[in-house]
Amino acid sequence: MVRRIQVLLLVFLLFLLSSTKILAADFKSDYQVEYFLGKTDNITTAKVIFTINITNLNSDVYVKKFSIAFPKNYLISQITAADDKGVVNPNVVNDGEKILLNLEFNDPAIGRDTTNSFHLAFLQEKIFDVSGNIWELIIPTLENQTSVSGYRAIVYLPDNSDRKISIAKPRPSLIQGNKIIWENP
Repeated sequence: MVRRIQVLLLVFLLFLLSSTKILAADFKSDYQVEYFLGKTDNITTAKVIFTINITNLNSDVYVKKFSIAFPKNYLISQITAADDKGVVNPNVVNDGEKILLNLEFNDPAIGRDTTNSFHLAFLQEKIFDVSGNIWELIIPTLENQTSVSGYRAIVYLPDNSDRKISIAKPRPSLIQGNKIIWENP
C-alpha cells in the first residue's frame, strides 16, 4: 500500500494594502505553480515556482503588498522573489502554525485593468512520497478562492526517471510527456 504523506496545503491568501482596505472585488489574481520533481540522497525535493498575476479592477485602488501562507510542515528553503520591476526581498514569518511570506511590489502599475506580477521560487523537501517504483504526490488547492480567477498547477517529472506517479484527487486536466497539468484543481 502506498503511504500518503501530508504535503502541500496552501492554507490561505492574505492581501494587504498600505493605506486603503482592499476588497476582493477590487482585484483578481491568477496563479501558476510549477513543481520540478527530483530525488537526491533519499530526500524528495522539488523546485517550486509561483507566478502570481494580480489585476486591478478599479482605477483608484491597487495592491501594494501581498502575503501567502503555507502550512508549518511545508519545508521550504532558498526562497527568491521578484516582481516586474526587479528583485523583491520576501519577509518570512514562521509563527509555529504557518509560514507567511510577505511581498511588496517595487513600483506597482496603477489603473484599471493593469496587472502586476510576483515570481516566487524555492526548494521544497518531502513534496512527494516514494514507495518502491511509485511516487505519490498530492497537489494543493487554494483555500480562499474569492479573488482567484485562475489556478494552474504543473508537475514536471524528471526526464531520466522510470518511476510511475500515483495521483490522488483531483484528476489532471492534461498529461503531456513528463508534464502533468491541472486547471483550477
